[in-house]
Amino acid sequence: MANKKKNEEVVEEANYGKTMLACILILIILVVGYLGYKKIYDKEVSKDDEKVEVKLTDDEKQFKKDFESLNGTSLSDGENLKKVSIVEDNNVEYISLKRATEIIKGESGVIYFAYPTDNMSRIAIPVFLKAMESTSLEKVYYVKVRENASEETDCRDFYSIEKKKAKRSKEGKDEYYTLLDLLDSNLSNYNLVNNDGKVINTGEKRLQVPTAVAVLNGKVVGFVEGTVDKHELDSNGVLRDLTNKEIEELTTKYVELITNYLNDDCDIEKKEDC
Repeated sequence: MANKKKNEEVVEEANYGKTMLACILILIILVVGYLGYKKIYDKEVSKDDEKVEVKLTDDEKQFKKDFESLNGTSLSDGENLKKVSIVEDNNVEYISLKRATEIIKGESGVIYFAYPTDNMSRIAIPVFLKAMESTSLEKVYYVKVRENASEETDCRDFYSIEKKKAKRSKEGKDEYYTLLDLLDSNLSNYNLVNNDGKVINTGEKRLQVPTAVAVLNGKVVGFVEGTVDKHELDSNGVLRDLTNKEIEELTTKYVELITNYLNDDCDIEKKEDC
């Protein structure tokens, strides 16, 4: 009787062991199955994420085309245009000169004045776009100052020297003169240099290109004209590229301009923190 009971206990213990082993095997299978599924799922999600494309606006596409299509070309005077690479999602919106004056009068926005056949613009714009990427600025307004390489398509006026005096040789658009009045305290004087190296003042201010302007509720809170000091033509009469240090300097200028625009604590009237 005792042996029979002992045998039953042994059988029961064996069955228990088999049950535990089966449970462990099932658990292992479930864990391995879950990890395998998760790996496949994550991979598929990753693929889906890679397939997500940013929907570009017509202006973004046009801006990239306007500048990159001129890579490797030259102007009629022999000047070679700088090679430039523009990011696709550049957040650029084209506006007219008139619309720019409306924003400066009483609205808000960051406006960039430039044109594709100007080499300083071609050098500066990628730096601006890179600076913009490091901020939360979602849009920059772009005014194409000149439609093509011809001065006749430029919205600005031009002066020439006649009998040692500056004389206007081309009229600017009406909106250009409005812009000069609005940005008078920020713009540089429009000077000419004669053959003797003498500087002749036209008596007018000048919108240089490139120029970036940040406006908050009709107040200028940021202004960057040109690139950096001493960015000049080299000994061959060619506008040199910026050094890495100069790129950092220009980037800092642009970031400060954008930050001033985005800074809600900026006291425009007192110009504190601006």
